[in-house]
Amino acid sequence: MTKKPVIDRSILDLELEHVAAARRGTRWKETLNEFFYRHENNTSPDFRSGQFTGTGTDEVRIATFASDPMFCERTAWHSARDCIDGYFIVTPVKGEITLMQRGRDVVIKPGQFSLLGTEGAHRFLQPGVASFHGILIPGDIFRKRRPDIDDHTCKDFTATGALQSMFVDYADSFCRNAIHLEDRALKRTSEHLTDMLALMVEGVDQSSDETAVQNAHRRRALQVIDANFHEPGLNASAVAQALGLSERYIQKIFATNGETVGGLVRRRRILEACQLLDRREETKSSIATVAYMTGFVDPAYFSRVFRRDVGMSPLDWCLRPKRPRTA
Repeated sequence: MTKKPVIDRSILDLELEHVAAARRGTRWKETLNEFFYRHENNTSPDFRSGQFTGTGTDEVRIATFASDPMFCERTAWHSARDCIDGYFIVTPVKGEITLMQRGRDVVIKPGQFSLLGTEGAHRFLQPGVASFHGILIPGDIFRKRRPDIDDHTCKDFTATGALQSMFVDYADSFCRNAIHLEDRALKRTSEHLTDMLALMVEGVDQSSDETAVQNAHRRRALQVIDANFHEPGLNASAVAQALGLSERYIQKIFATNGETVGGLVRRRRILEACQLLDRREETKSSIATVAYMTGFVDPAYFSRVFRRDVGMSPLDWCLRPKRPRTA
């Protein structure tokens, strides 16, 4: 996961009753943005109640929330600016949460959970007073176990089976006790949590309408994209050829999820470009070099695509002010 601020685990307790009433909504927004990732957090003028307890390392962030109603939205503009690649697991403790991503929406209550991908736009609606656990785990950790994890974002996982029940129980215990764990133990237990989720998703796949063969082909295609996005000629035809499949079939598999191979390749290239540009001071790479390293043959075209997707030029990205850390 990239560009996460260094967090002093001893200061991540927030109780809004100790904050001036006029600043409570703002302080709540700042805390959630700094601890997890950028998004718009909208609260009503009478937002007063909120309690946040969180801990984490560079690889995983865990928090328990309880607050008045709120609405959060992460846009492509936000994800392009912080380049956070992760998955946010939401497990309600009290009340209900509505999640929206990839044209899907789901309402989850205690005993259920769902997850959101931070690279994609999404919405989080808490219509009433509620409390929940939130866990942010790096995307590469998830994708090593389930390359198709994006297919399972914003879905309802209800604790109706043994694996689902075990996961909900483990996630609840993990979040309640994480603040007392040392970094090494926190890392290991988060890996166990990810393994359990991968096993559970596998069980869901086996009973889904999409065939196991299609699932396998999609996972292999995503691996080809991740390994070869820097190749200028990578497109749907090249991915299909690498897998020994027809281009039409590959396009059909991705179209099921409202995606295209070209769009996924471009998103992967821009994400890598953001990370390379952030390291430009230490690598001394020019913007043209970054373009070539990420599969663009024309630096001018790279700049146009970058501006269109990110909302600013590559140079402006490098010169943008870094956000100060909220105490």
